[in-house]
Amino acid sequence: VTKSNLPPLDVVKFSGNPYEYFRLRARFDKMVGTQNISETQQISRLLQFLDDQARSAVAGFGRVPGGLSKALKILQKRFG
Repeated sequence: VTKSNLPPLDVVKFSGNPYEYFRLRARFDKMVGTQNISETQQISRLLQFLDDQARSAVAGFGRVPGGLSKALKILQKRFG
């Protein structure tokens, strides 16, 4: 499976509201964490869940080694 042939997910966007953070994580873990896809594909999926300031906070981690873990930690720290 490559990034180009992953179907888009139908998700509710998370824009940074701390009250919605745990819902974001639960949905992401359920819809993406259980898939057998690469870390690059997982971070691509994560970005599909994000909007506004939340997306801006982690947009640069797509090509960073360990980027998914780093992005999730930043989201937790800033919005969780």
